[in-house]
Amino acid sequence: MDSAGLDQATQPTLWLNELRILTGRGVNVVFQHYEHLTYRQLFPPFQAHASVLDLLFNEGENALAIIRSGRRTPFAPAEVALQQNPAQGSIADGTTFRP
Repeated sequence: MDSAGLDQATQPTLWLNELRILTGRGVNVVFQHYEHLTYRQLFPPFQAHASVLDLLFNEGENALAIIRSGRRTPFAPAEVALQQNPAQGSIADGTTFRP
């Protein structure tokens, strides 16, 4: 994962064609931005990215609030494109997207 929280699923080769089709048809595309929070676990140290069952068993009725608190403002396609090719401000093939 890079500094903006973008992983391999956001690589242009995986989503660029679909993004062009969707935005061309007026669909407002955004990319999820979620920060996994720490919560109480039975045995330290904290193990990130465990299953939701781990969260439910360790936090009970607080689990939903913990999940919701990790939401952040979604990334716009232009932000993702800039992360892919920061030197040019666009995706490697020169395509730019308006947020």
